[in-house]
This record gives sequence, C-alpha cells and structure tokens, in this order.
Amino acid sequence: AVVSTQSTGSTSVHHTLHRLYISNSQHDSTAFHAWDTYALFGFTGWPNLSPTSQDQEFRNSLITILRDFANNRTEGWGVYPNTTLFLGNGEVEMRNPTPQETQCNGLKELELLQYGWQN
Repeated sequence: AVVSTQSTGSTSVHHTLHRLYISNSQHDSTAFHAWDTYALFGFTGWPNLSPTSQDQEFRNSLITILRDFANNRTEGWGVYPNTTLFLGNGEVEMRNPTPQETQCNGLKELELLQYGWQN
C-alpha cells in the first residue's frame, strides 16, 4: 500500500526513488501473483502455459522498463512519491495519484498500516 510521502517517509538521502506498479494478468484472470516473474524469465516453469501476443508484449515492456532503469535511463519516470510508472494490460503510463491510493488511505485511517502485509 502506498500513502502520501508525509505519512510514509519514503525518502532516501542516498538514492532517487522510483515506483513501478504492475497490474497485468494472464488472459482472463483478474490476478496472477508472480506473473511478472514468469514473464521476466520467458514464461518457463508453468505447465501447459501458452503465452499470448499480449503476454509477450507485457514481457517486452517489462524488460525494457527494467533495462532502462538498470542503465539509469529514467527520463520521464517521475520520482516517487509524486508519480508512479504503471504497467498494465497493454498500457505503460505515469500516474498520479498512485494506484490504490484510496484503498491505502482507508487502511491508514483504520490504523492497519502498523501491521505487516504480504500480498
């Protein structure tokens, strides 16, 4: 969950922070945890998986984003928390407010951010 900078303190004196939010799923599924990992490694290790052209486009976009980041090519990718790079089904765009900001602020209001969350 991401909330505003004032509440998270997500800063670093030694690093520039960027946020990549991936909301991409396989075919008709609404969620597929680790789908980005399968894509990154060529969709191997999953029985009977036949990646679609949309899956391959997602993989290519992800690799391009990560390669550019590793080579310090982040032009246009705003600094966190002001912007988030969003990679979804067929779209790559900068977003502000951040994805799920409403839900995260709701968790904060309920004082649930003090607990560990794993998704």
